Amino acid sequence: MFVIASRIKELRQEKGMSQAQLGAAIGVSQKAVDYWERGVNEPKASYIYKMAEVLEVSSDYLLGLKDWQKSAVNRILYAKTSISYT
Repeated sequence: MFVIASRIKELRQEKGMSQAQLGAAIGVSQKAVDYWERGVNEPKASYIYKMAEVLEVSSDYLLGLKDWQKSAVNRILYAKTSISYT
């Protein structure tokens, strides 16, 4: 449970969002986000999906199943746009 808790908090802070803002974006209260970040409760699958969209990561990353924040397709696209031709 602690992987998802720490990742929610870390990603939310990276986005510069408050708990209330993240909650509003996915349809839950600030208190629900607080409980998730402290490991008191875990979010339901539907909220994990919504959070992944808002925080721009995969659900697998939020759950601690993957160490990559982005999907393989996004990593490939990022790599292609990062190539220097100088």
